[in-house]
Amino acid sequence: MSFKRAAEEISVTPSALSQRIVRLEQMLEMPLFERGNRRIGLTTAGITYQHEVRQALAALASVSSRAMQRAPTTLTLAMNSIVSHELVIPHLPLLQRWDPDLDICVRSRTSMKTFFAEDASDAGIDGGIRIGNGAWPQFESHLIGRLTAAPLCAPALLPQLRDWDDLHRHTLYCPRSRRAETLETFRHPATGAYPRQVVTFETLLEAARAVEAGMGVMSGMMPLMNGLVRRGRFTVAVGPVRPTAESLWLMVRADCRAPARMATVAEWLTDAFERLQAPVDAPAWLT
Repeated sequence: MSFKRAAEEISVTPSALSQRIVRLEQMLEMPLFERGNRRIGLTTAGITYQHEVRQALAALASVSSRAMQRAPTTLTLAMNSIVSHELVIPHLPLLQRWDPDLDICVRSRTSMKTFFAEDASDAGIDGGIRIGNGAWPQFESHLIGRLTAAPLCAPALLPQLRDWDDLHRHTLYCPRSRRAETLETFRHPATGAYPRQVVTFETLLEAARAVEAGMGVMSGMMPLMNGLVRRGRFTVAVGPVRPTAESLWLMVRADCRAPARMATVAEWLTDAFERLQAPVDAPAWLT
């Protein structure tokens, strides 16, 4: 309610501002201000006009702000180490075919079941890759592919493992967070018994290292671990590969910053997963 202070705010002289107000009132054919000796005030028409103009300017500012904001070119995904090593990293070059400007930041988490903390937004996580049934509150789940389970061992241990009885004589290694699911995949097909010796680690990668050293056996999540079999680090101990109720999912935060780009990530991961699915050989006496 001061022409002088308003003129200073927009860097014009008070007389220039007064002239602009007069021209505006003439154009609208109605007074906007009541002018007294020492004070000014808005007329009723001026109050209405101010309210509607303020809304219009706010809408214009919002549109301009959205137009200037670009979708982020880097998306951060959380996952366990096996998923990172066997699915994501080998297929990063393929991502350029889907979106040349998109980069992925990989965040490894020790537990597949807890890598989304309550403050995930503060941690900058846009989504994650998780093994399970796809039902997680506050996230949209996109199916990457179905998983199966195969008993794996080091190649040097294979001659000792001709059937499930032999398999149960060796120590079973698994991640702590997946102990129950691993035991279920190692139930004896004839007796229904579970392995007697089970050692858990914090991560699937640690369990894999123990098995690779010839210390025991593990449940391989296939086809995620197909590459490790093909490279000779593991072999399928006994067959056949068993179906599981679990799948690999891309979990997208409900407030995802770039939903279109995350949809591209889902397509890329699905394509990469399909490239893993070429079958691996079971022991010769089982074929």
